[in-house]
Amino acid sequence: MAALRLFLANLWSRLRTALRQPRGRAGAIIAAILLLGLCAGLLALNQRAPRQDDPLIARAANQALAATATLDATSTNTIAPTNTAKPRPTTKPVVAPKPPPIPTKPPQPTATTPAGVPTATPTPCGPNAYQGNNPTQAQIRAALQSAASAYGLPVNLLYAVAWQESKWHQDVYSCDGGIGLMQIQYYTAPWLNQQSVSVCGLGATNYDAQTLQGNANLGAKFLKWLSCFYSYWGNNGGTSVSNPGAYTAAWYYKNAGLPFPDSASATSLCKAVYNDPQQPWYAALPSANTTTWSCPFSAASGDATLLDITISAYNEGPGNVSQYGINNWWYVSQVEANIPRFAAGTLPS
Repeated sequence: MAALRLFLANLWSRLRTALRQPRGRAGAIIAAILLLGLCAGLLALNQRAPRQDDPLIARAANQALAATATLDATSTNTIAPTNTAKPRPTTKPVVAPKPPPIPTKPPQPTATTPAGVPTATPTPCGPNAYQGNNPTQAQIRAALQSAASAYGLPVNLLYAVAWQESKWHQDVYSCDGGIGLMQIQYYTAPWLNQQSVSVCGLGATNYDAQTLQGNANLGAKFLKWLSCFYSYWGNNGGTSVSNPGAYTAAWYYKNAGLPFPDSASATSLCKAVYNDPQQPWYAALPSANTTTWSCPFSAASGDATLLDITISAYNEGPGNVSQYGINNWWYVSQVEANIPRFAAGTLPS
């Protein structure tokens, strides 16, 4: 580079000398033009981009690229959107409260469920399910008639319940502990014997479920207990039809401004059901207070009747019926369908 500067300096000196001489002016001008072009080329060469294979340049370039990459990465982490979950709001969304469930039937009393309740037609249990020596049909009929008379029940009702429970067998034992004609469970008998409700005409007893008459009496006492409970007694100190406990049939009728039973009214709900040809079992109950059994429980047309609820609770238990309603209509329907058959003398077969 120093030699080039010396060459240019000498060349420039000669050009100045030639310019002073008239004969050499034209050549000097051409030489000056060439000199200027050479200087411009050298200047452009000096400003050319550096070579990328130079170690120092490559190192600097790599450092620059690394810095750029770091910047890009930092920018991505702090600015660009990510796929991470968005934070949830600290306040809960407002949810409209659900409406209360619509009751499907009026409330009913909550009875104290006894230790056990009679069950449906028994499944004989084990090789000794039938003990043999079953009483005659006449003896069974007489025992049921005596029990119905003792507790003021329609005799055909007692006949039909006993038929549904055991097909009139005193000698049968079921797997759930049911004994005999009315399928009184061995742990239910003590509870039934202890029941003493004077307002219902019930007193303490000492019936033996293993005997025919004792078994029939225990079944009749339970049906009487249930009919009084749902008619006017209940859990709330009802003493009579005119002074009923809350949520009993008589209580609903009283609040509706109707007598219980309302057979004296012009639009008697009890009579309408009693005279319904589609429900012949009510007329087949030979009893002075037959219309009471046909009364809709809550004084509402189409409601379950006192007969429905009493039969259901005999099988299902009063606590379950009071809490959940009638869930064993199959049982109720079979008992009720057999009442007219007994009234007509077609059962037992």
